[in-house]
Amino acid sequence: MVQPKMGGQAVTRLFIKGNEDLANALLSKANGGSQLEAGVNEKIAENFNGRFQIEATVESAGRIELLHQQLNGVGLPEDAQAIGLTEALTSQFDSQIFTEEIDLLVFSIQPDLSATLWRHHDDGTLVCPPENWQSAWTQEQADWLTNNYSEVKQASADDYKTYLMSLIKALKDKTSAHIVMFGCCSFDPAPEPHNFSHLEDTLTIMTNRLNLAMLEASFAEGITFIDVDRILAEIGCEHNVIKRFQYSQMAYEAIRDEFVRVITDVGFFEERPLLVQMGHRSR
Repeated sequence: MVQPKMGGQAVTRLFIKGNEDLANALLSKANGGSQLEAGVNEKIAENFNGRFQIEATVESAGRIELLHQQLNGVGLPEDAQAIGLTEALTSQFDSQIFTEEIDLLVFSIQPDLSATLWRHHDDGTLVCPPENWQSAWTQEQADWLTNNYSEVKQASADDYKTYLMSLIKALKDKTSAHIVMFGCCSFDPAPEPHNFSHLEDTLTIMTNRLNLAMLEASFAEGITFIDVDRILAEIGCEHNVIKRFQYSQMAYEAIRDEFVRVITDVGFFEERPLLVQMGHRSR
C-alpha cells in the first residue's frame, strides 16, 4: 500500500494547469496574476509566520479532451513546428505535469466552457488555438488550422463527466499530487432567455452541469472541489461578477482564501500525513 505524503514541508510545489482564471485567484500580481496583491504564497507566509512557501508553476490549459491526448503522449505535429507554432502549442503536447515533482495539481472547468478545440481530419490529433488566433496568427498558420482541422463540438455534460473520471484515475496513477478542481460561477450578467423550450443549453446551464459533474467526481474519487459558484453566491454575484467568468478583486480574494483553508485542512502545513484522496468508489 502506498504511504500517504507527509505535511509540514517547507516548500509545497503547486502546479496550475489553467489560464487567467486560476492565475488571478491564486497568484499575486508580482507572480503572474492581475488581481491580488497577496496570492496563495503570500497568505501562507502570513498565516504561518514565513515558515512555509508555495512554489507555483503555471501551464496553459485547453479542453479536457486535450488533457487526455497529453496522457497518451501524442507529439507536436511536425508541420506545426515548421510554420512557427512550436511556442504556441508545445504545452498542449508536452505537459510538465508528468516531468516535475508536484505536491498540488490544480485545474478548472473554465477551458471546457470557453475554449475551442479542433480535430485533424486524418489522424484525429487535437489542438486548442488561442482565443485570438484569427488576429494573432499569420495567414499561413491560420490556413494550416482551417485546411487540416475541423472544430469539435463542446462535449455534453455526460461525456464531460466520463472524460473527467477517466482523467482523474489516470492522474492518480501517474502522479502523487493532491488534485484540486475549481468550478466556475454560473451567473452571467448578460440577459438570459425566459423560455428555454427548443433551445440548446445556455452557458449558464452548461456551467451548472459541469459544476455538478465535478462535484460527483469529487464524491466518487475523493478529489478536492473548490465550489466557485457557492463562493460567489455567498458574497453576491451582482457586484462581484464583472462579466462572464471574470470576477472582482473581492471575489478572487474569497476564492484564494477558500483554497488556502482547504489545503491547510488537508495537512500541508502540519507534520502529519496528508488526507488521502479516497472517494466513495474506492471504499
